[in-house]
Amino acid sequence: MKYREKLIQLIKADDKEALFGWIQSHDGLDQTAILREFKIVLTELAEKEGYGLGIYGDTFDDFDEKIDKFEDAILDVKFTKAQLKMIEEDKEVVEKRINEGIEANRAYIIDCIVNNRPNAAEMRQLADDLISFEKKTNTYQYENWEPIFLL
Repeated sequence: MKYREKLIQLIKADDKEALFGWIQSHDGLDQTAILREFKIVLTELAEKEGYGLGIYGDTFDDFDEKIDKFEDAILDVKFTKAQLKMIEEDKEVVEKRINEGIEANRAYIIDCIVNNRPNAAEMRQLADDLISFEKKTNTYQYENWEPIFLL
């Protein structure tokens, strides 16, 4: 009953706007706890002190179900954000591995050409194809291939 005193104060003040403004100022999951407590407190006050539920209209028709749905939506958003963060982290790892692979392959191709390995002609053709592809995808950088141009 963490929010009980504040709820009683706001209910007795009969200021619906202040009450719901205060509730909205809290984190989503805290809001669900406050709303559940609100129902209990308001019902108790109505029974003990004769406060009417009138200013809250039909708020309590299927109230628990609405709070459960609200809580589920909040949890869904939190879960989705956590998944997105994991995906972004995974994406960074994959991009790093891809870039490392590209650099290693480029180094191998350049080594074969520069050192005139038996497959140098094939590697020269592959280098030309890769350079062409890089130019089409705007990823070409002269310095990456510079050693084969200095021959």
